[in-house]
Amino acid sequence: MHRLPTYSSVRRFQVVAILYCMRHILIASCLLILGYGMVMGSVELIKFCVILSAVTVVLGFVQWMLAGKTRCPLCLTPVLAHKTCAKNRNARRLLGSYRLRVALEICFRGNFTCQYCNESTSIEVRPRHRHYSRD
Repeated sequence: MHRLPTYSSVRRFQVVAILYCMRHILIASCLLILGYGMVMGSVELIKFCVILSAVTVVLGFVQWMLAGKTRCPLCLTPVLAHKTCAKNRNARRLLGSYRLRVALEICFRGNFTCQYCNESTSIEVRPRHRHYSRD
């Protein structure tokens, strides 16, 4: 299992995965609230939905900005960014999305399987080997 090179890359993977999951939850809840608000005729719920969708857009933008730096340590492809690269034939989806599966694996399991090279990566820093000189 591969590991990430630095603590900042570990934190970046965790933050981007949480933002990606939050964005999906906010989109689903916004659609539900909007539907309920339209059925009930509640202007307050529709206004709340507009504010919630603006927050979703801002979170999506922040996630997009950070996702380009979430690279697989083996193939160096950003696993949480939208790329049109060919996926591995063994890559699996969740609700039609490769990135959602990776984000949930990072959040709940602490590792992920890259959809491009199909290699597992642990969300922890690789150990540094110190080279001692002989005296």
